[in-house]
Amino acid sequence: SQIKLRMTVEDKPFFHRTVLLLARSLSKMNPTPYDKVERILALCPSETVGVFRIDQRGQDAVLALGIYLLESGLQHLQPLLSYLLKLMRGLPRAVWLDEQPLTSTDRLPVAERFTLLLTTMLTDVAAITADTQVRDKILSAQVEVLAMLTAVLTNAATNETIIATSASKVALCRGPVSIL
Repeated sequence: SQIKLRMTVEDKPFFHRTVLLLARSLSKMNPTPYDKVERILALCPSETVGVFRIDQRGQDAVLALGIYLLESGLQHLQPLLSYLLKLMRGLPRAVWLDEQPLTSTDRLPVAERFTLLLTTMLTDVAAITADTQVRDKILSAQVEVLAMLTAVLTNAATNETIIATSASKVALCRGPVSIL
C-alpha cells in the first residue's frame, strides 16, 4: 500500500492550527475590534536592539496575521502593514532560532521559506489595495531590502576575510543568500 506524505492542517502542531483558526475567525468579524487583532500581533516576532529573533511560533503568528489581513478585506491595514514592513526591513539582520524543516520533504532553508511567505503576503496586499500610496510603500520596501541584501553580498564577495572561513560562508547562505 502507498502512504501519502501530504501534510494536512490536523497534522501540524497545536499552536500553528490555533493561531490560524483565530486569524480566520477574526477575519469574519466586520469590523474586527483591534484589541482582538493585537493578540495575534503580540505573538509575532518583536524587534530587540534592532534585531528580530524569529522562531517557528513567530513565523506561524506572522502567517496568521497575513491571513487575517487578506481575508478580512484589509481591516486595520495601517498598523499591520507598518509592522510587516518593519519586519521585512529587519530580515537582513534577523536571527533565525529554528533551523529545522516543517516536514520531512521540506528542502527550503527557514529564512527563504519565511521570506517567500512575507513577500508574497505583502505583494498580495499591494495587488488588492486601491490605495496607491500603500502599494508604493510595499514595493519600495521590497526594493530597499533587495538593495540591502545585494550590498551585503557584494561586500562579502569583495572582502576575502568575510568569506575565508566555512562558518562565515554558512552564515551568509543561511541569512542573506536565503532571504535574497
